[in-house]
Amino acid sequence: AYISSGFHSIQQDNVMLEACENMKNFSVGVDLRKWKLGRRHLSDNLPEMGSIKLYFLAACFIIGVGAGALCVRAGGVLAETVGSSTLSMLEGRRAYGFFGVMLSSLASLLPYFAAAFLAGLFVPGPAVVPAILVFKGLGYGASAGYLYAAGGFGGMWINLLILFPAAVGGTMVLLLAYREAFSFSTLLFSGTILGKENNLAANFKIYCFRFLVIFGLLMLVALLDSIASAAFLGRLSF
Repeated sequence: AYISSGFHSIQQDNVMLEACENMKNFSVGVDLRKWKLGRRHLSDNLPEMGSIKLYFLAACFIIGVGAGALCVRAGGVLAETVGSSTLSMLEGRRAYGFFGVMLSSLASLLPYFAAAFLAGLFVPGPAVVPAILVFKGLGYGASAGYLYAAGGFGGMWINLLILFPAAVGGTMVLLLAYREAFSFSTLLFSGTILGKENNLAANFKIYCFRFLVIFGLLMLVALLDSIASAAFLGRLSF
């Protein structure tokens, strides 16, 4: 009887230990679920890194536009150079014809497109991207500032109907290209410097495909630029 009672006591102790262990696992599981849900809720409320990159790059372009307009407003040799190049560009658009304007517009975007693609293939490449966008903004801001300062109301309409759509449309497409360059360069950094496995070969194929899509969008922007020039440039005087 003594042995039997001891055996039952051991069984009861084992049952209690098992119950305590189950309760502990349940509480840990609940805490983990709460932590995961909280982390997911936090990540939902934070902006995506891709959006932050786009906002930053767009701000670089806007800074360049403002700086270009201020440089032209200050006058001097720079304003005269910008004025002559802007007038030559407008006269060239009148002489090129529809497809000539389209090819010229596409050619003006290709250096920025190539710079974006190459920047993504090097770890320090994205460091030069903000400077490129500031430079592009300088060109548009200087031309727009000159048209407004020299042509008044007529120059403003040329800017809004001819220069502005192509500049903004092209820049928006190029922002996508530079965002892809940032992302792929980050993958290169994590794979080559940090030694993480991220399947660079497959990601490079995706990178090239996305740039092909972006190139198609640039062709669409050039087509719209040519349509705008054909529709409005002959009707506007400067």
